[in-house]
Amino acid sequence: MKILGLRPGEVLETTLELQKSEKAKDRTTFLYTSLDASDYARIQNELYQVDGWGKNRRERFLTGTQQVEVMKLGLKGWKNFKYEDGTDVAWEEPSKGKNAQEVDNIMMNNINRIPPEARAELVDIIRGESTVSQD
Repeated sequence: MKILGLRPGEVLETTLELQKSEKAKDRTTFLYTSLDASDYARIQNELYQVDGWGKNRRERFLTGTQQVEVMKLGLKGWKNFKYEDGTDVAWEEPSKGKNAQEVDNIMMNNINRIPPEARAELVDIIRGESTVSQD
């Protein structure tokens, strides 16, 4: 396997394996950036949580939280994304938020428009743990 360098911040395009049976012109293209090393490490650290001591100790894997954080950092938009009735799914530009909370809310609105099975595949791509399709 040839190892290639990354260009941090470069916006890449991908289509999902979920849509491989569709004609190329009908597939949704997702725009993303891969996670930089510090974001990747921070998110990995947040995956496992321990609360309490002794009998009250509780351990949890926060995979859902991790998925949302990866999407917030890496998802940059989409092309040819449609609702069932054929209308375009609008991408709300996070930079229009006036503060961090508004930016977060805008990104959550965008993420909530993507079906769960597509979100899971996108997260793997953004984390660099899946083969990227660029056709």
